[in-house]
Amino acid sequence: MEVLWTCKAVALGQSAFRFRTAAGKETDGLEWKVPVKPLERLLVTATSGVTDRSTVEDIEKPKDILLDLGSLTATLSPTALFRPPGRRPISV
Repeated sequence: MEVLWTCKAVALGQSAFRFRTAAGKETDGLEWKVPVKPLERLLVTATSGVTDRSTVEDIEKPKDILLDLGSLTATLSPTALFRPPGRRPISV
């Protein structure tokens, strides 16, 4: 038998699901602890072009950002053939 239900975390941290069952004198149980993390919104952007002088790319902080969470990673390359670590080469 499959039992489905909707649940919602009310706070970040650790939560636990506890299940107990009994059949006559036999009993069993389970506690399943799961981390409750903030929803990650990944934003990826790219800029390309050619220049023979300096150029500036502005980065604006999102209005609803949580300052104690997340990170910013910038990767710069002198060629469009750059492959970030962990990425497979593109087959042409």
